[in-house]
Amino acid sequence: MTPSVGTPERYAAVAAALGLTRQFAGTYQTTLAVADFESGDPLVVDTLAFHAEQAVKDGAECLLFGCAGIADQIRAIEQRVGVLCIPSVAAGVSQAIACLRHRQAPLAGGPFRQVHHKPLAGFNALARHYAR
Repeated sequence: MTPSVGTPERYAAVAAALGLTRQFAGTYQTTLAVADFESGDPLVVDTLAFHAEQAVKDGAECLLFGCAGIADQIRAIEQRVGVLCIPSVAAGVSQAIACLRHRQAPLAGGPFRQVHHKPLAGFNALARHYAR
């Protein structure tokens, strides 16, 4: 799931570069703008759930939502469609934290540019938000 600004070809290329073509069911775009996700309008969840249901009908067993603004609606959508729904920004942050904890670099050799290491000034202040 992604707002209307997403590029289906780009997501398909990333899935292919990561060797996930068989697991990638496709991109389902909405007509919503990023600002709509913050509106609190119940039609936003209805629209997202509609597209999620279409993806499930097409065989999706897990949905990755491509906008940080959708994070607050994820659980409501997940309950309606009955499959795991993942907010991609939260998943990315979790992956970055896992890499830091294990002192490993993010995935290399894929479609992404090389990561240049930067000091993590202030990171310790954020750690409490990610503690279990």
